[in-house]
Amino acid sequence: MRKLIGAIVALALVPAVAQARVIGIAGTAEQYTALASLHPSVRANYIEYGQDLGPTLSLDSSLHATAMITLTDNSALTLQAIVAGQTDAYLRQTARVVRRYRAPVFIRLAQEMNGDWFPWSGDPALYVAFWRHVWRVFHAAGATNVRWIWGPDLLSYRDQPTFEAATAPYWPGGRYVDLVGPTMVEFAYETNCEVACRFARIDWLHTTFLKPVWLAETKVDAAERYAWLKSLRPALAASPWVTGVIWSETTSLAEQNGGAGVGDMNWSLTTDPFARVLLRQAVTG
Repeated sequence: MRKLIGAIVALALVPAVAQARVIGIAGTAEQYTALASLHPSVRANYIEYGQDLGPTLSLDSSLHATAMITLTDNSALTLQAIVAGQTDAYLRQTARVVRRYRAPVFIRLAQEMNGDWFPWSGDPALYVAFWRHVWRVFHAAGATNVRWIWGPDLLSYRDQPTFEAATAPYWPGGRYVDLVGPTMVEFAYETNCEVACRFARIDWLHTTFLKPVWLAETKVDAAERYAWLKSLRPALAASPWVTGVIWSETTSLAEQNGGAGVGDMNWSLTTDPFARVLLRQAVTG
């Protein structure tokens, strides 16, 4: 999603099926608590933190959650500076925090790199060098419990060949990635590429890079949420390699203020029981 990342929390709703697909809810701590108590079959086991390079990372173990971090660089630092080692002290400190968590920690690093709205976009070779550098610093620090999520945007405003050409050069290599986690956020104006169109791109990501897929940031504008969630169900049923869905309860200020064509993204599952049912049905099949 085209936004700066703030502190967010993800709640996994675990379905009672043999091979459960992760359901996550990204939102505030209050939403996390509310959604955790909505149904007895719902249990909280994922917590996500938005983290820019620089501030000290703190992982709260009191929730007994699996941690997921969206780690970004919205500072004045350049990727060249990071590759040159200017942030290594911070990265090592963060890696030690992650290592001490003593459980898997999922890191979505500098997402949507194939777009043009983040400062880490525009130079695929440099992005790959940046990704591998961060990976190596964490690995050298002993943070081998990290599961790395590579998160391109689905570029729904472009055709699929353009999406593929814009995305492939940013691939860091199979050694450095554990999950592919595309953003699947649909604004009101994006009527040219609905769920089936987006899943054609998701299928391409899976068959090209041979990794499991999470929909790492998922949302739709309020007006089409019911039809969209109903369409999500058969799409997921046909794509068993999509092993997780993280639903976003957070919105940027621009989206909250109703940017041109965005629609109403400032709605919540906490106040929409029918949408919760449809999401759960979509994910559990």
